[in-house]
Amino acid sequence: MSEPEFAKAMHNRSFINAPIETVWSTLVATDEPLPFFFGAICQTPERKVGAKLRMVHPNGKIVMVV
Repeated sequence: MSEPEFAKAMHNRSFINAPIETVWSTLVATDEPLPFFFGAICQTPERKVGAKLRMVHPNGKIVMVV
């Protein structure tokens, strides 16, 4: 019996030409759906280093916490 074949690892890298403050405030915007988080809205009241991020889909049925 032969060994199964696996896909090779794929690595992607993006470079954003903007100040870190701009990038961060865009990633955790609380007033609009975020397309890069599958349309979820950030519901994290205390945005500080080490805080958990709670992203909620507009229908309220899907929640991601990081």
